[in-house]
Amino acid sequence: MPEHTLLQHVGLTCRRVRDTLGFYREVFDLPLGHIWGRKGKVYLLHLGDNSYLEINEEEDAHAEVTEGPWSHICLKTADIEDTYRRALAAGAQSVHAAYLCSTEGSVPRAPACYMAAVKGLEGESIGLIQELGVPAERDVTRMHHIGIHTPDVHGLADFYKRALGLNVGRYWQGAQPSCMIDLGGNCFLEVNPGTPYAGSAKGYWAHVALKSVDPEVGYARAMSAGAADIHPCFLCDVVEAQPKPVQWRSASFKGPEGEAVSLMDDLAPGVWEAPPVP
Repeated sequence: MPEHTLLQHVGLTCRRVRDTLGFYREVFDLPLGHIWGRKGKVYLLHLGDNSYLEINEEEDAHAEVTEGPWSHICLKTADIEDTYRRALAAGAQSVHAAYLCSTEGSVPRAPACYMAAVKGLEGESIGLIQELGVPAERDVTRMHHIGIHTPDVHGLADFYKRALGLNVGRYWQGAQPSCMIDLGGNCFLEVNPGTPYAGSAKGYWAHVALKSVDPEVGYARAMSAGAADIHPCFLCDVVEAQPKPVQWRSASFKGPEGEAVSLMDDLAPGVWEAPPVP
């Protein structure tokens, strides 16, 4: 298993924060884990496995959101048709309805699956996946993968191997090879060939955060592998967090495509009761 075993959170910056919160809670039954901040609140929704969807409120309604190139998330579901209908009923836009996706050519062979996709209230891309023969504990159990596009799939996979010790779990060869980097817990970073982010990040996922046993060491490895600094390791003490203060060490950098990656060490991880939405 890699040192950084599970996705900790994926972030989305938005202006319609109440509508967006309601959308993800209604459609995907994601319980609220934490809230903090006075102006520009931050909300963490549980994805399972102690991982979160972080929704950040943009204070300036006219500001451009230009944080990064993460293109989509994909969430597991036990009933893709029902979840797809619920998403559309809650205001999502259809990208494509559910279809049977062939996994022929994947190494090792991935489970056959149905896939669907929608765009959320901020224009963000949300994939839905129902893996056949793989039991799900609830409608959406945890993050399945987060995707990024790059003209150099092999180079990006090599960066995450050298920087974070993450290995390729599945790959597809061909004229345009793709791979899925194992984040642990049956969760992946999907690397697809294509044009990387440029210009406004409207509709793009802003960043990912990976759990780390030592963010300082992970940050140093990333720097030596060619990452660009955002900030070195520091102690983050969020005393205003609800239902109780949280504390972690965090470091951040930008990968080869300019994607923002954080490393986090929860100093007091655990299960918290969901606070009410103020």
